[in-house]
Amino acid sequence: DTKNKALEEAKKRLQRERKVLKNKIASVFYNNINKELLPNDLEPANPDEVYDTNEGLNFIADEIGSNIDELSNTAKEVAELIGYQRLALQIVGALYAPISKKKTPMSW
Repeated sequence: DTKNKALEEAKKRLQRERKVLKNKIASVFYNNINKELLPNDLEPANPDEVYDTNEGLNFIADEIGSNIDELSNTAKEVAELIGYQRLALQIVGALYAPISKKKTPMSW
């Protein structure tokens, strides 16, 4: 029973993280998405929280304890796809290299 409860909690946490990530990605591309498809409460991303390519790659590399030269092409592609947005990079980095030993790392 405890194991099932832990699995359900992990599933709910992952669903929340995916929703936050999806909304953050959408906020970066706010002006390029049909307004009818956007959630009513979504606002454009703060430009101070969106990095350029080099800053974004440095940020994600730092988040996972690496450097830009060691990032795989897939990691660089993921960073580009999420628009180098700070919070989205943090979420992806935490999924790839979680701080907690209880969480299972995910691949890019």
